[in-house]
Amino acid sequence: MEFVMKILFLEWKSYCVPDMAEAFTEAGHDVTLATCAEMTDRYNTEFDNFFEKKLSESSYDAVFTFNYFPIVSKNCDKAQILYISWVYDNPLIALFSCTVINPCNRIFLFDYHSYEYFHNQGISTIFYLPYVQIRSGYVNQRIQTFH
Repeated sequence: MEFVMKILFLEWKSYCVPDMAEAFTEAGHDVTLATCAEMTDRYNTEFDNFFEKKLSESSYDAVFTFNYFPIVSKNCDKAQILYISWVYDNPLIALFSCTVINPCNRIFLFDYHSYEYFHNQGISTIFYLPYVQIRSGYVNQRIQTFH
């Protein structure tokens, strides 16, 4: 049985968006790409409304972003939807937010030392995932492991 997800891919000036969207699609996932600059804010009712509207338009299994955004986690937690983020910046100050412990989160860090720091603090929503050449099979395998 194939594992297929409907993913809301939120982006804002991320380098790898086309490659990752293509990898998700090649892996059989249904991807909706949405751009929203307000997701970079910690608090923003405009983003909250945008997010709520997006979720009302379709039934998503997960939300994906490059890097971690506390406002996205807060909204995913409220909606009880999986939030997958792949952090490629280091250090990423946004990780020092109380939202990282939200149970909806699957936060992947490329830097092992950063991962170790959070892991040693007992944060169970952060995982290690090094940079890789984006290939649909690998991405699909990692998502299945942590779903």
